[in-house]
Amino acid sequence: LIAWLAERKIDLMIGRFTSEDQRSQFRYEHLSAEPMSVVAGPQHPLRGAADLSLTELAHWPWILYPPSTAVRKVSDDLFGGAGLSLTAGVVETPSFLFALELMNTTPMLSLQPAALVEKYVRRGLLARIPVGWPDRMPGYGLITRLGEPPTPAAQAFMAVLRETAGVAPERPAGG
Repeated sequence: LIAWLAERKIDLMIGRFTSEDQRSQFRYEHLSAEPMSVVAGPQHPLRGAADLSLTELAHWPWILYPPSTAVRKVSDDLFGGAGLSLTAGVVETPSFLFALELMNTTPMLSLQPAALVEKYVRRGLLARIPVGWPDRMPGYGLITRLGEPPTPAAQAFMAVLRETAGVAPERPAGG
């Protein structure tokens, strides 16, 4: 999406920066945080466990997003920052539906956006694995081209998004 925004194929995007150099090209306006959950199939042995450490989790197989994604950066930072590597195997996929199928047929764990998995947890299709680590997923927001005001239609859409997210519009510098 960021490439399409740069090429003027779209007027705005909802997302997050994937590299620091994008901050010099685009304007970012925070909309919301994105809490993360560790999930597994409903019959996973860790379901209902308490006080799990990263060391304990590193010994289970994991389903991870590809390395270029923000979710993967979070998992790499968590485990790598603790000096741990995932020793029981890793499957990489950008597909949540594929991950869902794997979690329901194997003892694999996955780090997923909480909003994405909530309805699956409620329906008993996934189990949330209780992990006491901080939310490290960067928030997401509106991204537009820097120095270029959005079109009136984009501005109207941005107002709806802000209202839905419960945030006030940012004021221009000096205003």
